[in-house]
Amino acid sequence: MKLWKLKIGILLSITLLLSGCIKNGENSYSQETLIDPTAEQTLEKSILEKDTIKSEAPVEVASKSKEEIKKKSSLEKSVILTLIKQNLPEESTSNKTPKKEAPKKTPPKKISQPKKESPKHETQKKSPPVKQKPPKKEAPKKEAPKKISPKQESPKKEQPKKAPPKNQPPKKESPKKTSPKKPVLDSTTVITTSGKKITIDKINGGLVIKGEENKIVLLEMYGWNCPHCIAAIKGYNKFKVKYPKDVYILTIESYGTINNVGLKQYVVNQGIKYDTVAKENSGKISSFVEELSGYNVKYHGVPALLIFSRDGTLVDYLPPQDLPEAYVDSIIQGLL
Repeated sequence: MKLWKLKIGILLSITLLLSGCIKNGENSYSQETLIDPTAEQTLEKSILEKDTIKSEAPVEVASKSKEEIKKKSSLEKSVILTLIKQNLPEESTSNKTPKKEAPKKTPPKKISQPKKESPKHETQKKSPPVKQKPPKKEAPKKEAPKKISPKQESPKKEQPKKAPPKNQPPKKESPKKTSPKKPVLDSTTVITTSGKKITIDKINGGLVIKGEENKIVLLEMYGWNCPHCIAAIKGYNKFKVKYPKDVYILTIESYGTINNVGLKQYVVNQGIKYDTVAKENSGKISSFVEELSGYNVKYHGVPALLIFSRDGTLVDYLPPQDLPEAYVDSIIQGLL
């Protein structure tokens, strides 16, 4: 209220100064403006106080007529009211603006800070459980079955019951099958192109080659310039490689038109891998073959093949023809 009184006093002083400059009857202001009842009361009080002061003023003021005073008072009221209306909105707006700005600025700042901090703490708390994945406690479970395995190995060690196999050596008595040796009816000696001497015994129904006992024997009668005999060389080489310990191959050159030296070169040229004998070094072998099979070179030609079992018995006789490799191989398989 003190501020209002000061303002009103200042305004009154201004109006007094203006009233002297303004002519009577000029610049009439409308008194019909809307005024708050409180403002009018304050103005009337100030005017009454002013009148009292004027009554005590010098004689020059008292001489004025009452009508002039009323006119001035009406002018002053109108001026003061207009000035008050201009000042009131400024104060109202000034008081209202700070109240609205204060609450708007403070709350968003406080809310924004905790929201940003909360996810940071949550992310940091989730990181350590990721590191706690290595507790692999399943490893000891795998060790348990390992302990069971040695228990199963112990009975394996407890199997020294292989003593009965010591009684199995009698199984080596298989050569007893050859025990019934047939009496030797005759014998002869042949010399191979490599200079090896071989003794052949004639038995009942077969031949026995010393040093090659218990082997299947393939005995061929051939001619060195016979195309069928040359073609058979590859087949005999295959049998030599396929059955090195079970089959013995011996060939006799039956024409006699080539000596031992020439036949030695022939062996080299044809790549023969088995033993062969020239006619001049064949002994009685041709007569043994004829007695066993009825084969005679002069009448039957070449090549002829005789197959003997492990005990020397003649198993098969193949007259002159191309070597039937598959058939001969099947006979060998049956004699193994």
